[in-house]
Amino acid sequence: MGNTIVKLIRITEFLKKQVCDLHLSYKIGEIEFEETYEPLFEGLNTVKTISRKPAMFVTISFNEKLLKNEPGYFKSECNDKESSK
Repeated sequence: MGNTIVKLIRITEFLKKQVCDLHLSYKIGEIEFEETYEPLFEGLNTVKTISRKPAMFVTISFNEKLLKNEPGYFKSECNDKESSK
């Protein structure tokens, strides 16, 4: 799972540097999976398992107003380069 998150961050950071006015917001959370196993033999109970896996959510937008108030917000780097000139 750790390698997947690293790859996700690398891809989004690459996109942020390549595309102007691209704003990102990262959220860390979890996804819940529910699995139900039906018995193969009559008379046995159905088994239900619930597992939670860590997840990272990335929201990508060209509209700064949608993400500006999010805790994991990163503004576009193109705006920083243009304003420093």
